[in-house]
Order: sequence, then structure tokens, then C-alpha cells
Amino acid sequence: MSYSIFLQRFAQGKPAPLDEAATLEVLHPFIVAQDSTSVFIRARDGSEAEIYRDPSGLMIDRPEQGGIFDIVAELINRLDVVLLSPGGPTILRCEADRSHLPNEFQNDAIVVELSGAAIQCAIESF
Repeated sequence: MSYSIFLQRFAQGKPAPLDEAATLEVLHPFIVAQDSTSVFIRARDGSEAEIYRDPSGLMIDRPEQGGIFDIVAELINRLDVVLLSPGGPTILRCEADRSHLPNEFQNDAIVVELSGAAIQCAIESF
């Protein structure tokens, strides 16, 4: 895939910090290379992506189809984040997350089952 997706946490309509320890706990088993701002991960099925980190979110660059999206699902669940997909809807883990979004994201946001396959399907359908 030649696109990027973004994982962002919101509280009261504003970006909120991520739990760095939980982020690294999820990613650690899959890291094959890293530097101060990014990690390169490989899922068990061999699919890969580069993830750029900052305190307010993650950018997942060029996620390949497959197991990478299972890791994305785990990140969404563990970090209480939403997925922002340029040109697509904001993906929520549950309806309660909608109230934390900025107003401009609320109307088009959709709730998607937290599985890699469901997330990948939702992104690719737009």
C-alpha cells in the first residue's frame, strides 16, 4: 500500500497524549529497526510498515496488507485512539469515542470491529 494512516487520541475535541509505554509494549515484538522517531515493524505474516511516533499520535506509513492491520487493531484498542485515513472516514473502536472527536470528524466517523481484516476493509473501501 502506498498511503499513510494516523492513530490519534482525542479528549474533549483536542489531541491528547498517547501512553508511550503501552505503545512500545504492543510494538516491541514486531520491531526490526528503530531510531529516535520511528520504528520499522514486521508482522508474523511478513507484512511490514514504518511507524513514526510523536507524543500526540502515530503515523503508519505504507502499511502492507495482512498482519500489520492486526497490530493496528491492537494499538487502537490498547491506546484508546481513533484511526484517521486521508480520503476515508475516521474509524472508531466504539460509539463512545465519537464525543471526544473534534466537531469536523464526528459526522463521518464510523465504528468498525477491532480486527485487522475489518479495519483494512474499511480503509480500502474508500
